[in-house]
Amino acid sequence: MTETPFADAVAAYLRDVPTPMTTPGHKRNPALVGEGSLLLSDIPHHGGADTLRNDHQVLERAEALAAAAWGADMCRFSHNGSTHPNQALCLATTRPGEPVLVHRTCHKSVYSGLILAGARPVWLSPDVSDELGIPLGTPAGRVAAALDAEPGIRTAILTEPSYVGVLSDLPAIAETCHARGVTLVCDHAWAAHFGFASSVPRNALALGADAIALSTHKTLMSLTPGALLLARDTGRIDLERLGAAFDMLLTTSPSAMIYSTIDQTRAWMQAEGERLIGAAVELYARAREGVETIEGLRVIGDDAVLGHPSVLARDPLKLVVDLAGAHADGIAVDRSLRARGVQVEGADRRVLIPHITVGDDASRVDAFVPILRAAVDEHRGSVGDPPPVATSWRTNPEQAMTPREAAFAPTERVAAADAVGRVAAEFAVPYPPGIPALAPGEVIGAELWERLRTEAAHGARISYATDSSLGSFKVVAD
Repeated sequence: MTETPFADAVAAYLRDVPTPMTTPGHKRNPALVGEGSLLLSDIPHHGGADTLRNDHQVLERAEALAAAAWGADMCRFSHNGSTHPNQALCLATTRPGEPVLVHRTCHKSVYSGLILAGARPVWLSPDVSDELGIPLGTPAGRVAAALDAEPGIRTAILTEPSYVGVLSDLPAIAETCHARGVTLVCDHAWAAHFGFASSVPRNALALGADAIALSTHKTLMSLTPGALLLARDTGRIDLERLGAAFDMLLTTSPSAMIYSTIDQTRAWMQAEGERLIGAAVELYARAREGVETIEGLRVIGDDAVLGHPSVLARDPLKLVVDLAGAHADGIAVDRSLRARGVQVEGADRRVLIPHITVGDDASRVDAFVPILRAAVDEHRGSVGDPPPVATSWRTNPEQAMTPREAAFAPTERVAAADAVGRVAAEFAVPYPPGIPALAPGEVIGAELWERLRTEAAHGARISYATDSSLGSFKVVAD
């Protein structure tokens, strides 16, 4: 492993300071927390990994090493997932009331960032395949048309790659944005491994983005919810303003243990990324071969996706399983898998996503396939036609107010029958993937509302709606 200044400082503190007279309140006291407790490794950043005066600058050194590893000029460690950097990027690159081009399939954290910033989203949708049941890429021409139609846009915020691992032609999109003086920001949460091996694509910064948020905990080895904010000094982002926005949203009591594992993860990827990721890609191939021995199942891989003109690349670790040929409901199969001791990363009524990472091995993959076979067989033939594409992937909302205006407007709760035609004052977010199907400020359309209620009735988790059954909904008061 290469240098790990923050992780080394944590190890030194745990070794050399048995009697801390600082926070945390449990004091790492075995008599209080128990021998072997995780709390025995819990220390603060300041007054722990570094002094209260930050004399040793261990975090700054670790962040500089991470910036170099991911090809950035600025890096900040976060322990609030990609949510934190996404929101900081919204605050730093937009202004209240101004238009901003945003993927409609962005994570809820971007919408929250827009509420904080007060910007007006101009929605951009990717291509969607009914045959595959997933979103594809976003054509650069569609980005150009949207920017030409709204010349006041200064920032574009895209999710690249998507939750299903599809990467749009980012070099072409970056060229399109930059030619118009537009900053390109990417939620890159699912691609922390990109760029560390020849078997995976380059990361979004290398492909032309000005700044990205990524989660080191999703595909790499840090503690949940370790993440990074990364930016290039292209002149299109005020890096000081970005740092101030990041700090505004950052706790003054960060977890040194999470930071330590981010530091270690970066070092591991620099030293062993080619080997670790290459082995994981081989495991993906092994898993795909096993899954496709199950009658009616197919894996949506390169052969199905890469021929589409909107697609540049696909994450070779993203195992997306289409259940349509087995006529089995994905949410029901997910429940059966959980009952058998297996938790997959994603499931909607048509698609399962068993997450493959550098942490997997052949025994885990080989054990999964027969369990999946049993779960699918339990529900085989339980649905007729393939379910429609998940609601999160295909929405075309009418925007009546900015997200911020709706979030702060007077509200009322109405029965489901009265929600159609009203302006949403809360989110309805099928989880996974955490993409709002309905967000504050949008008019509730009849078809969308019916699809959401149908998904809820079939067992989908509708997050952030205060009535998760959607029997009622909060709307902006008349």
